[in-house]
Amino acid sequence: MKIAPSVYFLGVFGLVTYVESTYYCSGSGDPCTQASTLFENYARTENCKHDGVHSPCDRYITPGWYVTDNPILDQCPDLLSCGAVYPVWFNGSLPTSGDGIVTEKLCKTGFFDCCTRTYDIQIKNCGTHYVYCLPALDACPERICFGTNGSCEYPTTTTPTTTSTIPTTTTESKYVPSKDYNERKNKNERCDKAKLRFLVMNSSGHRPLLKAILPLSCISSPVINTTNQDTQFI
Repeated sequence: MKIAPSVYFLGVFGLVTYVESTYYCSGSGDPCTQASTLFENYARTENCKHDGVHSPCDRYITPGWYVTDNPILDQCPDLLSCGAVYPVWFNGSLPTSGDGIVTEKLCKTGFFDCCTRTYDIQIKNCGTHYVYCLPALDACPERICFGTNGSCEYPTTTTPTTTSTIPTTTTESKYVPSKDYNERKNKNERCDKAKLRFLVMNSSGHRPLLKAILPLSCISSPVINTTNQDTQFI
């Protein structure tokens, strides 16, 4: 059975917009032959604990079709799993080869709930493997889980040695990040920290107003699923 993509209603202080959350995977072609290798395809299994040194995340993933060796995790993991603070797992039914492309849900594990936030995901069964249309997640502490047990090693950069005596010339890089880039980076870091403080205060029993904790520029749209009228602020 082919499931149609969900349609969401977004509201921002009276401004109303309708969007189809998986529009970025609606292009032509067979995703079984066009899928790319999974973004940062390491330390994504459930047994890999969060690593504060590397801190991988799926905030900057390019939405699109991906393929990986491990199947997507279909059970609720603990916090600090899959190399992330907030692991994101598959809460749905995997399609058969005859189902075509189906739309299901991803869930974000929170402090006291296995599904504090949902995302759309599209999946296709290619016979020998699955391909996944993955979204970009809300914040860098979040990451999609694939598999239960695997290697938790991160790639390392090595510098090859040489015995050549030929003189070499070193050219210093002149690249300087633009002002806009630095401003966006600093804003994202401030918003991520503010959101985490809000989550901690909210989970400990305090109920602060969202606007009292987060700058207005950090508050994203409330997301309302028209199928169950469930509203969340992230």
